[in-house]
Amino acid sequence: MSKRRSFGEVVQVQDEDGEPLCLVKLIPTADGAQPDDCMYACGDPDCREWRIAEVLDDKAKPTGERIYHVTECNMSDPTKSSLKE
Repeated sequence: MSKRRSFGEVVQVQDEDGEPLCLVKLIPTADGAQPDDCMYACGDPDCREWRIAEVLDDKAKPTGERIYHVTECNMSDPTKSSLKE
């Protein structure tokens, strides 16, 4: 079961193989739309797809890049090794 997330939360996103891809911050869309239902058959009926996320560096600072259509089943809490002091 994936964890429910909220706007402003920093999460680790995994690639298709489950390997860490990048840190992102979940941000609202300009129109204020809420997350959609998951686009995958992940088996979690409450899983949601976030429309937009801001990519962060290893110090959790914005890189200026964004990624789109990120699902909760492809997110995890950041690990200490993914964040540098």
